Amino acid sequence: MKKILPVCLLLSVLSVVSGGCVAIVAGGAAGAGTVAYIKGVASQDFPDSLQQTNRAAQLALNTVAGGYTVAEDKQNTLYATNANGKKIAITLEEKTEGITKVSVRVGTFGDEQLSRRILNEIGKNLK
Repeated sequence: MKKILPVCLLLSVLSVVSGGCVAIVAGGAAGAGTVAYIKGVASQDFPDSLQQTNRAAQLALNTVAGGYTVAEDKQNTLYATNANGKKIAITLEEKTEGITKVSVRVGTFGDEQLSRRILNEIGKNLK
């Protein structure tokens, strides 16, 4: 109980400081599987190269976000939009060799559910 209290306090402070837009879910192996959703952006590290993760992200857009088309792929960011004009940006950052951080923003203010589905699909495409 003594170890849980500081964590709860920290999460409470983070929630207040960020305007209540903090959600962190743990799971998976070390360095992968942890999803953070902060201020409209969902992020996760994947134990794969930047090139492999980019391909997996493109496939995920086609699978999860049906009807979306990749408009651009520049400087490790995929931009996509659907017929209604809703935009998705997937940013890939090589943290170290073999570890790629993926950040997903849907629309202006974010869509946590769709962002998490996209990250989940990227993970499936990398297996």
